[in-house]
Amino acid sequence: MNRLGPATRRAYDSIRHRLAHLEVRPGGRIEPLMVADELSISVTPVRDALHILAGEHLVELRHGDGYFAFPMEEADLRELYDWNQELVLSALRRRTLSGIALPGEDNDYSVQAVERIFTAIARASSSLIHAEAMRWTNARLGAARHIEMTYELSGREELSAIHAAASSQDLAGLRRLLATYHTSRKRMARTVIKAMRTQAEL
Repeated sequence: MNRLGPATRRAYDSIRHRLAHLEVRPGGRIEPLMVADELSISVTPVRDALHILAGEHLVELRHGDGYFAFPMEEADLRELYDWNQELVLSALRRRTLSGIALPGEDNDYSVQAVERIFTAIARASSSLIHAEAMRWTNARLGAARHIEMTYELSGREELSAIHAAASSQDLAGLRRLLATYHTSRKRMARTVIKAMRTQAEL
C-alpha cells in the first residue's frame, strides 16, 4: 500500500471513503470513468485502485460487467464482528511492554475514533500481520460503523470506557468491555443492515 503512486492512492482513498460512507450502496456499480473525472486523473490509476479494493473484498469485479461495491448481508456483518473480536484479543495476548498508544480524546465519538482504538490495539502486538489485518477489517466495517454513529446505535460511554481501559493498560477490563461491545454489535447486525440499505436508497 505504501508503494502506490499518488494518483492511485487518491483514487483508492476516495473510493474507500465513498464505500464507508455509503455514497455507493452495497452492490452498487462503481464507474471508473466517473471517479477519474471527479478526481481529474486518468482512468488507469482508478482501475488500479479498484483492483486493490477487489483484493480486499471491498469491491467486487464482475468480469464483463464492471466493478461493484461488495454486498453486505447480516451473516457477513456478524462474521466480521466475530473476526474483529478475535483479532483484537489475539493482539492483546501478544502486546509488548510498551503498551497501547491511543491518539485522540476519550470522548471522541466517530468512526475514526473506533478505527484508531482497534488499530492501536493491533499495533501494540508488534505484529505487522495484526496491523494489516486490522486495516482491512476497519475498511470492511466502515459502512456499518457509519450507520452505528448516524443512528446512534452505540453509546458514547461504551467507546469512552474502552478507550480508558486501553489507555490505563487494564487488560482484564478491556477484554470484558470488548466482549460486551462485540456481543451488542452482533445483536444489532440486522438493524444495521436494514438501516444501511435504507440510507443507500435515499
